[in-house]
Amino acid sequence: MTHWLEKIAPRPRAGSTHRGLVRYSGANKAEAEYLEPLRMIYDHELIVYEGSTFAVEFEGGQGIRCVPGSFIVIPPGRLHVERNIGGHPGRRHWCHFDWDYQPDYNRTPVVTFAPGKADYHLCRPAPEYVPPCPLNGQTPNLGSTRERMQRITSLVTGDTETGRLEARVVLLQVLIALLSSTSTPATMGNTRAGLASRIRRQLDRAAHQDTLHASLPDTLKDLNHSYEHMCRVFRATYGLTPLHYVQAVQIARAQILLRSTSLDIAEISYRVGFGGAAYFSKVFRSQTGSTPSEYRATSSLEAT
Repeated sequence: MTHWLEKIAPRPRAGSTHRGLVRYSGANKAEAEYLEPLRMIYDHELIVYEGSTFAVEFEGGQGIRCVPGSFIVIPPGRLHVERNIGGHPGRRHWCHFDWDYQPDYNRTPVVTFAPGKADYHLCRPAPEYVPPCPLNGQTPNLGSTRERMQRITSLVTGDTETGRLEARVVLLQVLIALLSSTSTPATMGNTRAGLASRIRRQLDRAAHQDTLHASLPDTLKDLNHSYEHMCRVFRATYGLTPLHYVQAVQIARAQILLRSTSLDIAEISYRVGFGGAAYFSKVFRSQTGSTPSEYRATSSLEAT
């Protein structure tokens, strides 16, 4: 068995039956012309295919061919297209999930379709022991996997905590069955996707520890690659530079402080890692369309 599977405690994203059914797992028929357009998801998605061959193509040129009876696990933060290339109808069984327990989703979106602007800082990455790239292979028992996927859907769209807990057990069974015989290259962490994921984790860790005041080359120096190379890899994988990713995190933190505190703009600028209020205001406006003061005033009016 792949050693990292001994550590996972997966959690399906729960749906709701209140005010209309919201589903984060299920099944759908995919006609011969089926196309899931360019998109980015914010958690992980397990898809099991039957009846036709599908292709999942990632930005940057990576493509994975999924024959009938195969599966794929798509990680967050990767722009991709999914389509039926088999020439006849097929079927998809899918489930959005986290590899281990994370806080509730609240308003975390499921997907952003191009040309919408994706919020990369909202992605829910896998723990470090899980390979960061897409995982795929052949299902050992399609009938059993189909039944378990249907069971997960039934459990997570119910209204009981017991059902949602049971869904975690069933998802663990599915993932172990699918992945225990799937080889993961020993060089996985050295692929471009693996390096980009490690860069993002390092940036997120710096944000959490409030050390974004340091220069980005210093923040990433422990990864043992040139800063220029890391910028190229990160941009090819996520569509933006490490600097723009950090700024998105900083602006999101600033918005919270603007809404919930009376700190002045200069203090907020410093707290989120900008060197000065003028540059902070410029970046804030470029990302949100308003100045920090305008945003605070608007938020105050909405709150009342």
